[in-house]
Amino acid sequence: PTQVLELTCTDGTVGDAYAFTLVGTDGKKTSVAYTNIPNRGGRIAGAALYLGLAVVGAGWYWHRTSLVISGIALAILALALSFVGLFAEAGGRAAGGLEAGVERFDGLLRLGTNTVSFARLAAFGLTHAALSTLVWTGTADLWNRGGVLNIVVAILVFVLGNALTFALEALVAGVQALRLEYYEIFSRVFTTEGREFHPWHIQVRQ
Repeated sequence: PTQVLELTCTDGTVGDAYAFTLVGTDGKKTSVAYTNIPNRGGRIAGAALYLGLAVVGAGWYWHRTSLVISGIALAILALALSFVGLFAEAGGRAAGGLEAGVERFDGLLRLGTNTVSFARLAAFGLTHAALSTLVWTGTADLWNRGGVLNIVVAILVFVLGNALTFALEALVAGVQALRLEYYEIFSRVFTTEGREFHPWHIQVRQ
């Protein structure tokens, strides 16, 4: 189970690094041009932060102090780059610095929670594996006892147990889809702009 959790978190880190390389550290699309790189975290800043953390992890795994120091330096540089962009966007001065600091702290929390949240995928997989193991163990135990009644019950346990397992998986998938659409997209990616939408309708005279 521990290896599965580590694998999903690693996969989440790689996925987040790729996403932030495309759209920046806050999930909103930004330009690659230097003047816009720091804006809201920027693509290069986001990718460099994850690359620095990856180098730190590699140095810790292989016991290379030089890699750890290099990764920390790269991560600090990425944070500084994104802070400059946030500071400029906030208008500078003391108030801008305070706002940029809060924004950067919130961004780091989001990066951490986004990465760790991939562990839930492992939890779903482990739950599915545990339920499947339970159903199969019960089925095999009843089948090995022999007798018509035990065999019939074993078949029922197998069919109903797997049906319940897949129903729970469908429920989890549905909840995750709703969460991604109404929480992740609207709170982190969606921005209002343009004209307000008014559906077409026929005006009815009173």
